[in-house]
Amino acid sequence: MYAKLQNGMLRSAPKTVTWNRCTVNNPSAEKLMELGYKPVVYTDMPENTTEGKHYESSWTETEAEITQVWNLVDDPVYPEPEPTAEERISNLETTTGELKSTSDDIILMLADFIGGEE
Repeated sequence: MYAKLQNGMLRSAPKTVTWNRCTVNNPSAEKLMELGYKPVVYTDMPENTTEGKHYESSWTETEAEITQVWNLVDDPVYPEPEPTAEERISNLETTTGELKSTSDDIILMLADFIGGEE
């Protein structure tokens, strides 16, 4: 494949080009190179990764070709999703139950304190 590298992105060579004021279908590699397109060299992604990281592809360009390179980057951190209505109701019921149990304990302690030993 032949392409140009523009703003870090590959722009593939078209199937039809204008060359020497003529329209050429399926241009040869030589014609594409005359028009500034370069051969693209794809590389395999490395297999070794680190926990919390992944590889992202990018491109480097030399006088003769455009080569794919792989960069090890941190995994994105996604925010926790908002709880659903059912989860919020369940959490509220649990909290209400805990508060009722705690208030019952406080009432019993106060009763012991107020009506305690003389």
